[in-house]
Amino acid sequence: MTILAPGKLLLSGAYVVLDGAPATVLSVSRYARANALRREAPKAAEVLRAYGKKSAPQLTLTDLSDGQRKLGLGSSAAGLVACLAADAYEAGQDLEDRTYRKALFEKAFEIHREVQRGGSGFDIAAAVWGGFFRYELHGVGKARVTDLLWPEGLRLELFGTRTSARTSEFIAQVNAFRGAQAEEAGAMFAALRQAAIRASVAFGEGNIPHILEALTAAREILAAIGEAAEVPIVLPQVQRLGVRASDEGAVFYPSGAGGGDVCVRLGIEPASASFLEAVAAEGLVPLSIAPDALGVHAAPPDSEG
Repeated sequence: MTILAPGKLLLSGAYVVLDGAPATVLSVSRYARANALRREAPKAAEVLRAYGKKSAPQLTLTDLSDGQRKLGLGSSAAGLVACLAADAYEAGQDLEDRTYRKALFEKAFEIHREVQRGGSGFDIAAAVWGGFFRYELHGVGKARVTDLLWPEGLRLELFGTRTSARTSEFIAQVNAFRGAQAEEAGAMFAALRQAAIRASVAFGEGNIPHILEALTAAREILAAIGEAAEVPIVLPQVQRLGVRASDEGAVFYPSGAGGGDVCVRLGIEPASASFLEAVAAEGLVPLSIAPDALGVHAAPPDSEG
């Protein structure tokens, strides 16, 4: 039996979730696939940390990529969760049991933190629990996941930049900026934290105007942080498309750490034909990615692969 663990989109809270700010996360129906009946030497770093010299379930991550390019959907976290859950499933574990899922999250989060040297774990939460949720850290290795309802009337559209970003490198460079220019960075990150809080509250209330306002503010702050840290968090083409989206009453911004991968457009109305023409001219492509509500689960027989 193939076990699926979903990827994620970070809709708000980038770069400040580790500071305790709330993040807003959507699990997506692009999956890591693991089969415990087929074994292989572990390759991914987090799976290797979990299994060591033992064989691991056969892992497939192609669904979380666009050809040879990773989409930044949390493939490492989803792969780890899928492998651990595949072995548990073969041992008779009910993957929908909430007590098991809590234990799975804690185990995978611990491994994730070791390998990532302090990762926030929201991608682990997305792979385990699925759905749409607020994610908050409250102490070392402690997280709170609060289910949210998707705001009625809010339309989500996703686009790929054709370039991939290494989140760890971006975070390292941003942290170097925070250390070298503490006063300037402190003011920027205080503003970014407030934008994340406003976005989280607005998502929880389903207040679309406030969602768009908070996310637009966050994009502008991230662009300023990127310029100061000399790292392209908000690519020039993404910034230009952000201006176009604003003219249509929407927001357009990079998911997660930025620099490439997936960009998000949120608005009440769908993207106009002229906006889509601008997207194509800037070298971005629409992506077909739907939400996931199940979290880690066994694949139906007709979808195994």
